[in-house]
Amino acid sequence: MKKLFLVLCILGVILPYYQLYYFLLENNWSMSGFWADIYSNHAISMITMDITVAATSYLVFIIYKFYNKK
Repeated sequence: MKKLFLVLCILGVILPYYQLYYFLLENNWSMSGFWADIYSNHAISMITMDITVAATSYLVFIIYKFYNKK
């Protein structure tokens, strides 16, 4: 099971950054278009907000667990 999670972790890092790399290549390494595109329509906004809330919740959980170790 640890090997599966390691593979998923590696894919979770490589796949998003692969897409970001090609986005930046197409836009002359400018992030201004990136911020406009993540809210370009309601479907993309929904996914962006969902991931933002999930990541924030996870970060709060990790911080809570760190400070409340027994």
